Amino acid sequence: MGKHTCSVEGCRDPLHARGRHSYRLDEAYFDVIDTEAKAYWLGFITADGCVQAGNIGANGWLRRQLSVKLKASDAGHLEKLKADLAAENPVRPVPPTGLAGPGAELALSSPHLVESLIRLGVTPRKSLTVKPWDGRAGLMRHYWRGVFDGDGTIVKHPRLERDKWHLRLLGSEACIEAFRLWAVGVCGTAAKKYPKGNIWSFTMGGLASPQAVARELYGDATVFLDRKRELAFQLMAAPIRHRSSIGGKSA
Repeated sequence: MGKHTCSVEGCRDPLHARGRHSYRLDEAYFDVIDTEAKAYWLGFITADGCVQAGNIGANGWLRRQLSVKLKASDAGHLEKLKADLAAENPVRPVPPTGLAGPGAELALSSPHLVESLIRLGVTPRKSLTVKPWDGRAGLMRHYWRGVFDGDGTIVKHPRLERDKWHLRLLGSEACIEAFRLWAVGVCGTAAKKYPKGNIWSFTMGGLASPQAVARELYGDATVFLDRKRELAFQLMAAPIRHRSSIGGKSA
């Protein structure tokens, strides 16, 4: 399919084509997930993307749009996505609303791109129902890094003498269970998933297990959310203190 131009006559999407101007992008990018970057962005969009597919307006405009909104300080991550998709669309500022601060948005209109994402499980109103991608084993850690960059947290407890960290992911029950099983394969964790309101949570605490998962996710990654990778590297660098056999104190 190659690059795609969405025009007023083609997509009839006013959010994509304004006046005579139209934007180009690689609409076939997600047709085959066969690289680290494609697996990562599929995961990130699974967590933080919004797909719209339907007719709007009195004239029956056809909307097939992917929108990814982040806080303003993460606008550079949207520029990475834009570059990998060879998209000309601008990353636009989003004004603060309610309790949310200023943001940034990349909106892409392409029927082909949206249909590819829907086939991969990224459906409209997906938050509570999305099912994880089941790809090649070698690509799954990149997919999960994308999901984790969108919906995961890495936290160090500040008032403990010994390093203790939490690595947590929130999402649909299907995604959380799949991530839990993947983490078990990485480090043998016995952590369980739990309901948290209308979503699910999986948390690993301590040091060794979170370190092992962080290393698998971020160790030699080439695409990532900068601030999340920085936290992962802090976690990976924390020394594991072994207890001595005398007195039960840390060595």
